[in-house]
Amino acid sequence: MRIGIIGGTSESKELANFLYDKNIKFNIHFKNLYSKFNNNTINSRINSIRFFNNKIIVKTDRTYFYDLLIDMSHPFAKNIKKLYINLPKNKVLRFSRESSNFYKKYYGYDTMTMNIIKKHTKILSLMGYKGTTEIIKSLNKISDINNFLIVSRSIEKINYGINFNFEPSKIFDIAWFEEIIKKYDISCVLIKDSGSQSKTKEKIEFFLSKNIEIFLLSYKENTNKKIFYDMEKLKKYIMKKVNFIEKI
Repeated sequence: MRIGIIGGTSESKELANFLYDKNIKFNIHFKNLYSKFNNNTINSRINSIRFFNNKIIVKTDRTYFYDLLIDMSHPFAKNIKKLYINLPKNKVLRFSRESSNFYKKYYGYDTMTMNIIKKHTKILSLMGYKGTTEIIKSLNKISDINNFLIVSRSIEKINYGINFNFEPSKIFDIAWFEEIIKKYDISCVLIKDSGSQSKTKEKIEFFLSKNIEIFLLSYKENTNKKIFYDMEKLKKYIMKKVNFIEKI
């Protein structure tokens, strides 16, 4: 049995380590190479995913064949999910981070933007490069972008507003948050609903304590596939599948 992992989150590395230690054949499609299993890492863009002759066929610059596909991509990586939507349910597993129980959520950039412009012009975006760029596009479409000050942080540089370099190790940096709020008179913050690994709950609690209005961009999972929110349950399920196939 060979398993294909669509990476993109820290949990995908944890699962790859688990499969490696169990001597289960796998590849992980991820942009970074992991030194422990470089030979298993495919860092080429996935162009298509299809199902033929009881195999999952993943095409990058090469073609890969899998018995099981596990999607561990970021919750907002919608394009990846579209690629495998027509695969059989029993051939795809999805691991997802638990969504926040915050009472107010938005499921699209334009909807979020329409509510932002009602009251706010000084905005702190913690949604990274892609999320912030989409908000900028939406603001520019709905209103005059020059009316807004957008302070952001990202790994990739954003060319509008005030952009700071983001260090993943400082994902929840209270001192930086307080400095930015005070310096730029921030009145609202934009956050992605990215689970406990991104400190979503802690960010919400902090900004609520500062009376900063929160705009939380959330997501709806594709319920067509089997979804796991617990890593240990996912590992147990995989082992059952592997052991079952080995007995045949």
